[in-house]
Amino acid sequence: MDFVTTVRPFFGLSLTLICVSSYYTTFRESVVRMRWCREDEECSWMWLHDLLVPFFGLNIFINYLRCCFESPGFVVEKSELQNMKNHVRDDYTFGGCCCLTSRINLAREHARSEEAFKEHAELEKQLQDADASKGGVKIVYYPSPETTVCKKSGVTRPARAHYCRVLERNVLEYDHHCPWVNNCIGKYNYRYFIQLLSYLIGGCLYGVGLLGAEFYVVMRRHFVTYGFRPLGARYTTGLLDLPPPWALLDQYRSNGRIDDEEVLRMAFPLMAGVGLVLCLIILPHLRLGGLTTVERLGRHDIVGLAVNPYHR
Repeated sequence: MDFVTTVRPFFGLSLTLICVSSYYTTFRESVVRMRWCREDEECSWMWLHDLLVPFFGLNIFINYLRCCFESPGFVVEKSELQNMKNHVRDDYTFGGCCCLTSRINLAREHARSEEAFKEHAELEKQLQDADASKGGVKIVYYPSPETTVCKKSGVTRPARAHYCRVLERNVLEYDHHCPWVNNCIGKYNYRYFIQLLSYLIGGCLYGVGLLGAEFYVVMRRHFVTYGFRPLGARYTTGLLDLPPPWALLDQYRSNGRIDDEEVLRMAFPLMAGVGLVLCLIILPHLRLGGLTTVERLGRHDIVGLAVNPYHR
């Protein structure tokens, strides 16, 4: 596993930590107290935001780690389980963050695979009986509840399982491999992935709402002073005219902190941009109708109408 792959989840967690810490070091006093509270007074707004910020931060942190370290559900055959008992292989790892990885529990994953075989077999029988009761009319079901054989690994796998090229394993109800959590998203961690996106979007929208008015005032003052050149007037950095990193470092060394206005001009675009991107990511998942992303993309192979037996 390469360095970039293991560090990328840490980078995402670091951005969350930076945004949360920015509230307590900067925005709590310069935005919340100055805009909504009287000077030197603890008001109800302070308590509200003091609860909301850690609420979003903690839920993002927990669901991020669950996505990184929770098994999506791997297809494990009985022979593979026996080989592990005989110590033929011991490199069954996946996912993880910051050079930490999870080890596949082959016994549990084999039990999950057998349970999936049984569930799909029962569903297939029910559908066959339903077809027979309709006079033998053949109905096309997609995704099919039939067992398949993986062309890449030769593994017999339950219906809806697909092969992940990154982890080189078959995953139950495989949706996609997410590089930002360094793990596959499948049957047993999909809900954590959706919860992660939901809390990230909620946190970003909350931050945009909290800082929007103050950001408008700051940028309006910038435009009055330098003209309408948000990408370069004073520092010419191309990033809403923020100071370059070395200037921010010198400022921190000299004052022990970064200017509140410059923290605001970094945090607001970050949360607005990330929130927008995540909205575009989660919307297709809300429209899947019980299908995984792989199954949704594969519908062009189905001619005519098909009934989804897994629709939720």
